[in-house]
Amino acid sequence: MVCFEAFFKALKGTLNRPELFEIWPDFEPVHDDDEYSWKNVNGVGLALILNCGSCDGPCDPRHPSCKNCLKTRHEKASEKYNEYTGRERGWDIVILCRIYGDNHSISANLNPENGAMR
Repeated sequence: MVCFEAFFKALKGTLNRPELFEIWPDFEPVHDDDEYSWKNVNGVGLALILNCGSCDGPCDPRHPSCKNCLKTRHEKASEKYNEYTGRERGWDIVILCRIYGDNHSISANLNPENGAMR
């Protein structure tokens, strides 16, 4: 159990409302369709990197909203991978992360069409 899970579990207990949510509170996934990239990582293989930086969710595929978002973004990235390489490929690992910065060009820098992280 991560610290936020412990916090939310304690919150439900304090409020005496165990039915509020399963693990994480509900949220609406927020992402830019271009906030992904792929990279070969030594010792791991081909990694799909998804930026969840502007989302209030837990970045946890156990949450149904995260799971659905991950599935949709995985499919879009797989289509682009196939388009660029001509190969069908399953990812060896999917990395969910939060990338923040002072400028707003981060999502553009993550897009494989810009040549980043290929």
